[in-house]
Amino acid sequence: MLKRIFSIIIGITFLSQPLLIFAQSANEYLKKAKTAMEQGGFDDVIAYSNKALELDPKNAEAYLYRGLGTMFKKSNFEQCLRDFTNAIIINPKLAGAYSARGGLYTLYMHEYDKAISDYNNAVALEPTNTCYLGDRSKAYLDNRNYDAAITDCNKIISLTKYPNNLGAYVLRAEIYSAKGDQGKAWGDIHTAQKSGYLLPDNIMEELQKTYASAQAYFDRAEIYLQKGKYDLAWADVHKAEELGYKIPAHFLEKLKKDSGRDK
Repeated sequence: MLKRIFSIIIGITFLSQPLLIFAQSANEYLKKAKTAMEQGGFDDVIAYSNKALELDPKNAEAYLYRGLGTMFKKSNFEQCLRDFTNAIIINPKLAGAYSARGGLYTLYMHEYDKAISDYNNAVALEPTNTCYLGDRSKAYLDNRNYDAAITDCNKIISLTKYPNNLGAYVLRAEIYSAKGDQGKAWGDIHTAQKSGYLLPDNIMEELQKTYASAQAYFDRAEIYLQKGKYDLAWADVHKAEELGYKIPAHFLEKLKKDSGRDK
């Protein structure tokens, strides 16, 4: 979510020169808040945003960043909600504020209908923003609206090129799995891994519940071999074998040769 927030650019028109001077000073604090956000200094984000708001109480981005700093500190979600809402009231076209509030509703308040409504507004303002589409897809998944979640993943895949769309394949696999369509889930996992996407261990553990888990471990072992991570390759080979997968002889020979070990 941070990546998409950082790219927001807001144009503000002021009515008089004194206001412009104040706004410029406020924007200097806002720049510092953005830098602090990139560095994970959430206390500084809040402090700089407060300074910006003292000088420019109608600065929508300052409310947005103060809300983000507070949310990532996990300290006061009601304050976050007020800040995101104030940002939206001041600038109804600030897509990042809708997205941030949607994230708050999804991650911490578990109010998925409200989250989806906010993501709808963000997507309406920026229809090709794949971050917003991905977050809405996850909210649809949490709300068990699987078909809508898949539709958003399909759009991400159509909007982006390899390798930037591999995460969407993995998310769609998770959705298919939740829907009970393990065959399609495995198809997406296989596509992602064959393209070099390393699945995290938590997803691999989930795959153990399906018939495709052994193949998934072998696919990841192939990637590790290509990257020269031989210990990890061997670990996945052993896991695949435990699950009944027959490792191709040519792969084992190459792994043994390159790793300098027999197992």
